[in-house]
Amino acid sequence: MVLHPMTQQTSDACHRYHLMVATPDQLKWLYGVIEAIVILNLLDAVLTIFWVHTGLAQEANPLLQPLVHHYAALFIAMKITLGAVGAWLLWQHRHRAFAVIGAFTVFTAYYAVFLQHLRLACLVALFI
Repeated sequence: MVLHPMTQQTSDACHRYHLMVATPDQLKWLYGVIEAIVILNLLDAVLTIFWVHTGLAQEANPLLQPLVHHYAALFIAMKITLGAVGAWLLWQHRHRAFAVIGAFTVFTAYYAVFLQHLRLACLVALFI
């Protein structure tokens, strides 16, 4: 099979473009975002257990709700495992624009959840 020279050039250009989602410096920054996702996920797990057991909050994920009340260690293990696997998948596909967008979306969501934890902590501090 012989490829037309124009087809080969187009294919090479598309391949190069596909791999150039980010520069090496941007990938270092993206790695920091992935690390932040893992840390925020861990904080969310621990703080959720605390707030639920004090009666001030509920777990938003209906699949994990039963675990929070009866199996806190399993809840934390599941939450950390699912978050770590998700972060790992995003990092493995970091050369795809969809994964980069996904990483920033997940980071934004976890950051918003963390802000809610802080807000609840401030409200509790006001009433102590």
